[in-house]
Amino acid sequence: CRRSYLLSYLGEPHEDLCHRCDNCANGAAAAEETNDDDAEDPFPVGSGVIHRTWGNGTVLRHEPGAVVVLFETVGYRTLDLEVAREERLLEAVS
Repeated sequence: CRRSYLLSYLGEPHEDLCHRCDNCANGAAAAEETNDDDAEDPFPVGSGVIHRTWGNGTVLRHEPGAVVVLFETVGYRTLDLEVAREERLLEAVS
């Protein structure tokens, strides 16, 4: 959903689909939502994380195979989810 994408880019996560943009209209947003793997994801949208170099951040959104985090020190970063898990680049904040 483009609305969710834009709002998360601006730091305001929005989890519902708008049902008005081109992605919602052609079913792409619903298909992506269905394939979302949040149940196994240690970094849910809106959660706090710590990166060993960049410090504290907040998970803004997920993209296919990636997670977008807003870090306090370096701004937005898109991290490959597989690499982040394997290299333990991110740690969930309790």
